[in-house]
Amino acid sequence: MNMGARKYIASGGSDALVALWDLDDMTCVRTWAHMDHPVRCVSLSWDGTLLAFSTEQGEAEVVHARTGERLAELKLR
Repeated sequence: MNMGARKYIASGGSDALVALWDLDDMTCVRTWAHMDHPVRCVSLSWDGTLLAFSTEQGEAEVVHARTGERLAELKLR
C-alpha cells in the first residue's frame, strides 16, 4: 500500500493481531486487536484505503487503513 510517498504492508498472525507496518522505517504504525482467533487472511483494497482481515472461525472486519476506523464486522459462518 502506498499512502503518500511512504510504503506500508499489513500482517496478521496467531496472536489475533493485525499490524500495519511502515516499510521505510520498519516500524509498526497501527494495530487492530478485535479478533478472538488467529488471523488467517489479510487483504488491502486496490487503492490501499481499505484493509480486510479474517480468522479461520469466520470472523471478518473491514477497516479504513489510514484512520483505523472499523467500517464493517462480519460473521462468515
